[in-house]
Amino acid sequence: MDRVQNLRPRKLEQQSERTGKSKGAALTEERGDDEPEGPDAPADSVSAPPALERVDSSVLTDSQAPFVSRPDLYPHAPQARSSILDAVPDIRNEEVLLDALQTHNLEGLYNLSFLVLMSALLYMTMRSVRSYGFRAPLSHILCVELWEDVLAHVGVIAFLFLFSVPLYGVCIAHFRYRYFSESVFGALAFGYNAALFSGATCIVWAFIRVPPVSLVSACCILVHCMKLHSYVRTNVFLRKTRRERRRAHHASKGSSSAKSDVDSARESDSSASTSAPESSPSAFPKNLTLKNFFFFVACAPTLVYETEYPRTDRIRKRVIMKCLLQILLCSVLQYFIMFQFILPILSSPIDSVADAVFSIVQLSIPSMILWLLSFYAFFQCYLNILAEFSHFADRHFFSDWWNASTLDSFWRKWNIPVHEWCLRHVYLETMQAGGTSKHVATFWVFFISAILHEYLFSVSFKFVRPWFFIAMVLQVPMILASRRYRGRRRGNLMMWLNLFVGQPLLNIMYSREWFSTHNSLFCLS
Repeated sequence: MDRVQNLRPRKLEQQSERTGKSKGAALTEERGDDEPEGPDAPADSVSAPPALERVDSSVLTDSQAPFVSRPDLYPHAPQARSSILDAVPDIRNEEVLLDALQTHNLEGLYNLSFLVLMSALLYMTMRSVRSYGFRAPLSHILCVELWEDVLAHVGVIAFLFLFSVPLYGVCIAHFRYRYFSESVFGALAFGYNAALFSGATCIVWAFIRVPPVSLVSACCILVHCMKLHSYVRTNVFLRKTRRERRRAHHASKGSSSAKSDVDSARESDSSASTSAPESSPSAFPKNLTLKNFFFFVACAPTLVYETEYPRTDRIRKRVIMKCLLQILLCSVLQYFIMFQFILPILSSPIDSVADAVFSIVQLSIPSMILWLLSFYAFFQCYLNILAEFSHFADRHFFSDWWNASTLDSFWRKWNIPVHEWCLRHVYLETMQAGGTSKHVATFWVFFISAILHEYLFSVSFKFVRPWFFIAMVLQVPMILASRRYRGRRRGNLMMWLNLFVGQPLLNIMYSREWFSTHNSLFCLS
């Protein structure tokens, strides 16, 4: 049993340690005082590791002064971490599984709930196939226009990487040769990135017609431009931090010119022993290489730039094959669920409010399963494959969002790469540059997140409607309401209810207008 207890998940260990609380307090959330609210806002406050502590400039040596690998502004750094799902006990061991599920003495009801859920899904599938036949033949994805759009998507990716090289050249001209002033460089970098974003979006809008392919292309454009922005801004702060440390070092050196011979000898020894970091390839500006640039933009499964990342020593082929098989299985299930359950409901007419409510109820389970499969295939499988090939050791792509008892906690946990980008380049930089309060910075995080979500749907369906933006705005009162149940099971149920209702509602709002002029989501002819 000792081995079993050691395998208990961290969340359940925290439950057993809580005293004086009700059983419904199993989902306690902790949040720092300076933590913003809303979607993609910064997550649980984490104390900075030793590498992020500010260096006392009075004790810096000549070799240490120019060495800067991370700006002081950014509070988080990549670490070698495993995926949160890798800590789940082996389900083949019944004793370990039951111990993991044992939050109180009702663990048998968890097994009953699981059996009821599986029986309901099996019944729903069999009834659909028997009543309407098999609706997911391969002919739905064998049409010519779909594969033409796939080729156009490849062209969009090539366009993004090809026209990213000039921006790298502008960075070299500014950071190494000081060719531009700070204001001119900022305007050039932002303008070029905006032009690249707009040009790629126009290509998708004009040449890619199928909504699923358009959605993938829009996501790639957004990810690429977010990475370019992070590359530029991080190097700007690296240069600023390096200058500040150099000035502080020279000022300290001038004020301590009357040191004794013993102190001078000690300082010399310290300089000799710490001269290695200056030659590190991660030290600014030695990090400004084309290899480093393309590793971050094309290979690293993260949106925030660092001069170096924790790396693994080998590529695990078994992990890659496992993830590929899981992606294939998820794709097959997604294809079946979409054509067997979702598309027939979305393409059917809605004549009254009762029909709309009934459609939402019909879509709630299949759309939720489809979203979960997409989440698992991308965050757990695809990003881990990319991390294996690039030797990227930080696999913390999501946190335990399924345990969230507030909606703002869900938004912080379900997409860690986007969350870290918003934390660094919107929240912190807004407060640092403009001197704004955390509430104003949180507003900008929320507003930009809503705009970007609306961008993805608008480019996918080729029409601009404010439905997703309105849905994000409506999250504000729902977040405030959910905070009343922070750390309680009711809060977690409210979070899941938001997903169960929000997913099918957004599907209906966008798909209804699409199907008014098209007969299919894939084959448009």
